Amino acid sequence: AYTAYCTGEMLDAFQALMKYFQFCDNDASAWNLLGLVFECQKKYLEAERAFQKCLDILTNNLSQDHTKNKDK
Repeated sequence: AYTAYCTGEMLDAFQALMKYFQFCDNDASAWNLLGLVFECQKKYLEAERAFQKCLDILTNNLSQDHTKNKDK
């Protein structure tokens, strides 16, 4: 997906990400890349949603790390 994005093949990048999300939908980097793909396609609402999903995953991961460290 990243290579397709870097070479301007947004449809290929999108399709690769959709396939990837079937197996792993909690990868913040992948959601960020999807946001960039949508942004390049001028699909700003979809980009915002993808970026928000990325932030949600990162926030959740930080909360879990904080809870684990607090219990030590």
